[in-house]
Amino acid sequence: MKTKLWLSLLASAAVMALVATSADAKFIELKVTGLGAPQTTSATFSGANDTISLSGTQSNVNYSITGTLHDGPNLLNVILDTTSTNTVNNVRSVNYWVTITGIPGDPNIHDYSELFAGINPNIGSTVYSDAFTKFYVDTHNVAFGTQFLVYNSGFVCGTPATYSCSALSPLTLSGALYSVTEQITVDYKVNSAGKTVTSNDKFSAIPEPGSLALLGSGLLFAGWMSRRRKSNKASAA
Repeated sequence: MKTKLWLSLLASAAVMALVATSADAKFIELKVTGLGAPQTTSATFSGANDTISLSGTQSNVNYSITGTLHDGPNLLNVILDTTSTNTVNNVRSVNYWVTITGIPGDPNIHDYSELFAGINPNIGSTVYSDAFTKFYVDTHNVAFGTQFLVYNSGFVCGTPATYSCSALSPLTLSGALYSVTEQITVDYKVNSAGKTVTSNDKFSAIPEPGSLALLGSGLLFAGWMSRRRKSNKASAA
C-alpha cells in the first residue's frame, strides 16, 4: 500500500513539473525609444519559434526591427535585428529593445555565466554610427525592466566579473518568474543622412533547468520504485 502511495505521489509531482514547464507563458516585446514617444509591439510566445516586427520613425530615423524567440530544450535563444536610416545630417541616438518576460526562476542561477549561455553581437563603430548593447535582468518580471545590468558592450560587470553591474552580489532568480531585456543603442553621426545602418545580436539564456531536472528525477525514481515492486513480487512467487 505504501509503495502505491509513493508511486502515486511521485507520478503526480512529475506531471505537475511537466505542466508547470509547458504552461509558462512567455512574452516577447519590442520597443524603440529616442526623442519622440516610445513605440512598442508585443506577442505571446506560442510555439517553438516566434517572430515579431516593428517599423516606423523615431528621432528622424526610419527603422525596421525584428525579434525572434526560439524556445529549445533548456535554452532560450533570442535574436534582435535592426535596420535603420537617419534622414537628417544631425547626431541622433535611438534605442532598440527586446524583452522576454515569463521566464521561470531557478535557484541554481546566481550570476551572469550561469544565466547566459552566449552573447554574439554584431554591432560596433562604423563611419556613420556607433552601437552599444546592454543586457538587464529583472526579478519582478517587468517588461523592459532594468533592475540589474549584467552586460555592457562586451564588459561583464561587477566583482567578481560574473556579478551584476548594479549590485556587486550574486543574482537571486529563485522567484516565480523573471525577465531578460536587451538594449541596442545606435548613435548616428553627423554625416549619416541617407545611410543604412544594420545591427544584429543573438543571445541564449538558460530559463528552466531546475523544472526539467525535477521532472527527470521524479520519473526516474518512479521507474525504480516500479521495478523494485515487480522484483519483490517475483521473489515472493
